[in-house]
Amino acid sequence: MALVGDEAHRRDQRLRAHPARALLTASTLSDHLGRRPVLTGALLAEAAATAVFATAQGVTALIAAPILQGLATGVATSAAGAALLDFEDPDRPGRATLANGITPVAGMAAGVLAATALVQYAPASHPHRLPPAAPAVHRAGGRRASPRSSC
Repeated sequence: MALVGDEAHRRDQRLRAHPARALLTASTLSDHLGRRPVLTGALLAEAAATAVFATAQGVTALIAAPILQGLATGVATSAAGAALLDFEDPDRPGRATLANGITPVAGMAAGVLAATALVQYAPASHPHRLPPAAPAVHRAGGRRASPRSSC
């Protein structure tokens, strides 16, 4: 059953709220446990979410994966921001704050460009079976990607 209109919009809002919930509830987690363990756990949770997306066999997995991804992103964002501020040079105040503000936006822009390139140049046959790095390896190997068809 397809979601339409307001129902789909409400579902999208709930899925986008998970990073904010993680930021609010886990923002001090890295203060207590340390930056490195929290970042490592968040990256492992992101990898698990990617694996769930790649192997999803039903709706439950497609709902669980973005929730896990959102929570891991929120935890990683707070821990990475705190780690960046920990390394701020006292002779040059404000640089870490500037980097903390620019880096997420630059990362999102790079992600959009990478996703666009994958949509355009990834092999058209069985893209759901390809691991995330396969198109890059495929292109680096000198093979031409199959053109996308409009059919």
